[in-house]
Amino acid sequence: MSRPRVVYVIHADPKDRTPIEILERFPTAPSTVAAVRAHGGFEVSAVARTNGPTKNLEFNGVGWQFVADRSRVGLRVALAVRRQRPNVIHMNGLIFPLPTLLLRVLCGRQVRIVVQHHGEPPGVGRTRRAQRLARRVVDGYLFTGATGQAAPWRDARIFAPDTPLFEVLESSTDVERLPQPVAQRESTMSGSPAIVWVGHLKHDKDPLTAVRAMAALPNEAAHLWMIFQSASLMADVEAEVAAVPGLGERVHLIGEIPHDEIGRWLSAADIFLSTSHHEGSGYALIEALACGCTPVVTNIAPHRAIAGPLGAHFRVGDPVDCALALGRSALFDRAAVIDHFDRRLSWAAVARQLVMAYGFD
Repeated sequence: MSRPRVVYVIHADPKDRTPIEILERFPTAPSTVAAVRAHGGFEVSAVARTNGPTKNLEFNGVGWQFVADRSRVGLRVALAVRRQRPNVIHMNGLIFPLPTLLLRVLCGRQVRIVVQHHGEPPGVGRTRRAQRLARRVVDGYLFTGATGQAAPWRDARIFAPDTPLFEVLESSTDVERLPQPVAQRESTMSGSPAIVWVGHLKHDKDPLTAVRAMAALPNEAAHLWMIFQSASLMADVEAEVAAVPGLGERVHLIGEIPHDEIGRWLSAADIFLSTSHHEGSGYALIEALACGCTPVVTNIAPHRAIAGPLGAHFRVGDPVDCALALGRSALFDRAAVIDHFDRRLSWAAVARQLVMAYGFD
């Protein structure tokens, strides 16, 4: 008897033409699919829409088919999925209700369809109506922090009270962890505690709350190290630092670093600080926990789901509450944080969660 098959489906942005461009938007997708394959017991493949030529490639031992398809409903993608005779279709994104409906029509009711949330808000107008219709053909929705993240979808009446929701981590990480003394020496990170912030200098990541919290923190031995890529708020952040005498000696604007070096910085830090207003999950937080950092993060659903009992939470956009959280957060034993990561956030844990949602366990 043949083993059941899972087909992982990505409807890429219309601007993306090459497999590299597509996977840059879904950078952990190959690792996710490979983790499910490694879990064992069934076949796994992936299909992605492209506006470039059709290509068949392999990543991490899993076959990927990139299908040339410029249609809004993804007809060629759906036909490619059907040809693989799936038992489960894993659709990425709640913003593709028409392709999801087409997959149900072409693949039949016997195929289980699950749809994964990636931080997108509910649609409006015709999109919202299509999302309500798609709900009737979906067997389950996957969220990081399902109770909180799904609330806007319920409020918009896209989800019904009985819509099946599954708690599934959006991703994990393979970040390289170093012993803290080695990492501190190589990164030159210092502070008691040493606090690291990773993100973009933009409003929804809220770097200003992080800087203002440092200004309000009585512990002048604490240092904040800010790693960032886009910097639309750089002038505001620099002005905030300059406004408080001595703060510039404790807030270090590092800027962009190569991603293969992030493990060194996270391994050097004592505390990982996130001031994000919302997240699909929180890749940087997952990486920080893999390196043993104690989390101090905004009180949003994905952060609660990822950090669990570790660290401290504070109100979004509240620098005083953030400073209090930094002050009251006892540093967790790094081994305990890493154990939490291994049990709940590793690729093996992601695969277990997905397999349960797929209905195999």
